[in-house]
Amino acid sequence: MIYLIYACIAAGLVLLLRGVRDYIDSNRHRGRKPIILGGGIFFVSAWCAFDILVAVMCFLSVGIPALVTVAKKTKVVWARPAAGALAIIGVIASIANLAVNASRPVHADIGPTALDQQIEIQACGQVLGAELERVARTDVLVLVDASTDRAFADDFVKGLTAGIDSTMVSVITEEVRAIPMDPMDRFNQARAAVGDKIDVPLALHPQCKLVVAMVPIPADYFNAYIDRLDDADDVDTVLASLPKFVLVHYPTANVEELLKRGLVVSLVVNNPTPVIYDESRAAAADIDALFQEKYLMVDSGNISQIQTKFPQLFN
Repeated sequence: MIYLIYACIAAGLVLLLRGVRDYIDSNRHRGRKPIILGGGIFFVSAWCAFDILVAVMCFLSVGIPALVTVAKKTKVVWARPAAGALAIIGVIASIANLAVNASRPVHADIGPTALDQQIEIQACGQVLGAELERVARTDVLVLVDASTDRAFADDFVKGLTAGIDSTMVSVITEEVRAIPMDPMDRFNQARAAVGDKIDVPLALHPQCKLVVAMVPIPADYFNAYIDRLDDADDVDTVLASLPKFVLVHYPTANVEELLKRGLVVSLVVNNPTPVIYDESRAAAADIDALFQEKYLMVDSGNISQIQTKFPQLFN
């Protein structure tokens, strides 16, 4: 949609300038309609793409030079005063734009883009927490990467705790230091040393049968669990004794098998569908809509559909 609006802006500008050219060439009757029509399309499209103050500034940046050119090359007496009037309007619009920007609240020295990301990651945690509360009543262990910005993880955990919203469930956070490996390998970068370190916090918190991993986990980490399930006489009993994982931002190889076996409950990945940035999303009250716009939640029921639609996610 935004590209259509941009095309309308360009079309309106071309039509407006062509009308100015025809007007200067003394064919005034032919030039008036393109000027009015082109100017209208240009202004309205700019308003839709940005806001009214930006649209006014864009229109003035074209209209003032056009009127000055008309005044110089024709005998139209009103062109120069009109250009002066538009310049005054431009000054007023600039002052208004500065006043509007100055009145916008600043959130703890966080810029609008950073604030938007903070709201998004909290929405991710909150929607995931609500989902996990429905599928498992157990304490949750969150594994975060000690080598990255902790504020990002804290925002996620804050949302996760709000989403679970139960006094019966505790959310425990432990740090795991991921060691960077091959940056070209999507599934195994920063993963080789993680597998051994995951067992430490799991042993410290045996009551947590649900593990939310914000760190990359190597696919071979699950091999021991798969072997136990393959050798088990009672698969359900063994599966109930094993921790279940939720993978956040880091899909692992063979994830479809892990989902079907129940070792991975779900994974959350960024939505590959392009999203046009909108500052108003930072204040969005609809957490579910914000989540669906930014993320995909994959489970055993929809992984085949998502693999078909977004094969690049798991290749």
